[in-house]
Amino acid sequence: MRFKPFSDLLDVPLRNGLTKPKKIRGEGIKMVNMGELFKHPRIDNVPMDRAPLTDKELAISLLQKGDLLFARQSLVREGAGKCSIFLDDKEPVCFESHLIRCRLNHNDYNPLFYFYYFDSPLGKQAMDTIIEQGAGAAGIRGSDLANLQVPVYSIDFQNAVATILDGLERKIQLNHQINQTLEKMAQTLFKSWFVDFEPVKAKVAALEAGGSEEDALLAAMETVSGKTADQLATLSIEQSERHAELRATAELFPSAMQDSELNEIPEGWESGYLSDICDFQNGYAFKSKDWSDSGFPVVKIGSVKPAFVDTQSCSYVQEETVAGLERFELYGGDLLIGMTGYPGETGLVPITENRMFLNQRVGRLKPKQYYQKALLYCNARDSAFKQYVEGQAHGSAQANVSGKAISQYPLTIPIDSIVQRFSELIEPLLQQKLILHSESSSLSSTRDILLPKLLSGELTLPDVNDEAHAEPQDVAHFHDVDQIIPAPNLTDSMVIKKAKKQSADTQQTHRPTLRLMFWEKVLDAFSNCSSSLYNNVRPSKIHWLSMDSGIKGIAYHLIFDKNEIGVGLCLQKNEEEANNYVYERLNEQKNEIEASYGYPLVWWQLNCRLAFRLQHTRDIDSYDRANWPEMIDWMVTHMTKLENALHVPLKAINQHFNDVKARRRQNALKLSSGNE
Repeated sequence: MRFKPFSDLLDVPLRNGLTKPKKIRGEGIKMVNMGELFKHPRIDNVPMDRAPLTDKELAISLLQKGDLLFARQSLVREGAGKCSIFLDDKEPVCFESHLIRCRLNHNDYNPLFYFYYFDSPLGKQAMDTIIEQGAGAAGIRGSDLANLQVPVYSIDFQNAVATILDGLERKIQLNHQINQTLEKMAQTLFKSWFVDFEPVKAKVAALEAGGSEEDALLAAMETVSGKTADQLATLSIEQSERHAELRATAELFPSAMQDSELNEIPEGWESGYLSDICDFQNGYAFKSKDWSDSGFPVVKIGSVKPAFVDTQSCSYVQEETVAGLERFELYGGDLLIGMTGYPGETGLVPITENRMFLNQRVGRLKPKQYYQKALLYCNARDSAFKQYVEGQAHGSAQANVSGKAISQYPLTIPIDSIVQRFSELIEPLLQQKLILHSESSSLSSTRDILLPKLLSGELTLPDVNDEAHAEPQDVAHFHDVDQIIPAPNLTDSMVIKKAKKQSADTQQTHRPTLRLMFWEKVLDAFSNCSSSLYNNVRPSKIHWLSMDSGIKGIAYHLIFDKNEIGVGLCLQKNEEEANNYVYERLNEQKNEIEASYGYPLVWWQLNCRLAFRLQHTRDIDSYDRANWPEMIDWMVTHMTKLENALHVPLKAINQHFNDVKARRRQNALKLSSGNE
């Protein structure tokens, strides 16, 4: 690896930007400021402030494609020397005085390669050597940047590396775009149904105009779908099932409004509070001595960011610290809210391999029913909720809000059938957001790992893992949601269509993640039912989930395969005599067990009577998230029935084994006494 002063790579000397006071800004040439640099690592047609320029200023301060911009100053050391790359704009763009422009010789040096270098841990480490820390800010000098030693490689190598890293970056950006679109679609439907009550008001207007009930239903269908009457007529012919779904959705809405404490709301709905649809949980008060440099991450106030929790900014505790704190453990998809500093900020816990825990002054909003999660999420992400929480916050040094105040947020509570339909439509979008965010995190890690290894020679270009070339996560699992929720605009529709077109079959790769997400929802549903079997079980990434029945070697299990789900009991005691006893006792009562359960069971005896299983399965497309609410209901209902049907037989079997143990213990004591 060879090094040169950074100035040797430049086509023209580096220069600082223009000083333009705020009072003269507003019109003129677009100008990149510190805000754009820190918000957009890749500056490409982004909105920004404007400033008037003279002809001389125009000649020396316009940006060209591939120019690198560096922050001269920052309030924090990590921000000084921050690098962004200017990619393009539809009109001329200049830059302000707090930035340094570096224009490379494109014949020998690829700007994108050096952008990724300065954005990598290697480049940041090099930049840190020239940062000067002042009393109120940190900064770099242009002269020091010019003299900074940077690695140089052949242009072919630079181009190849830049292409790989840029491909990863574009996939990350596409995922981000899709997630923004999904969020917009969810909030659009939420506002239409539960804030503006548009389907209900469409029915009311149709009836007040002298229309029939069928006219009112058609008006609601038009409002819900964003389609005209003619388009709906075409849909009824070309996609009759979708038309029937849309009609069934519109039928759920009432045809009248009623007075309430929240002004007019749809007839049959109720006015209530956030506490009516969710439980609020405060985090655990970890002590200062608990913190560690590694271990399990703990989500603190500063980690709760809009949309997703930032797991990179978490603090850590050791395993022994969290012993007994299982109720504070977090799972992917949990909705958290900040209570201090930035009260009302909400974000989802991303999917992660690590166990995570909840710190004090961060709250978890847990839906009372699993089908209320989408409604809860959209309420908490609505700007009105954040404004309410900010208004409830108090404190001179830092704004603080209580869990009680958050729980008293007033809202409209629809009837369950509409909440469930909303969940069927929105929950797949939220799950897709989690998967895409997870994939982006994986791609980011791949990008950050690749460059240092390529530069050091630890990896050569042919060795780069295929993961660098993976297509974006499939977004086809929307249950044709655009038949119900019109895409916000053409651009958003194109983003989704582009992702669908580019997506390869990555289902195999994401099955473990899919299973983890499903089991989290199942366990959430079990926590709200009479069965206590799964109270202390953690979700897993395998296709089954087991819970000890209370008898060693005998476990209840849930099944989640691609085309079926099931409930059952599995015995594998590895003792033929014991196994035979259990099988014979249960088989003797087969008719009574199946009668109590309500369905016939499949009885299997395997491995020369060293394993035995009974189960009940149902065929269904398990990987279609639109089926998940129905699947979870089925699992909870049938596992509860199975547990009740087997309670008495297993209790008798357990008593038998306890008696056998007791006799063996007595015989051993007698033998021991005789030997003495």
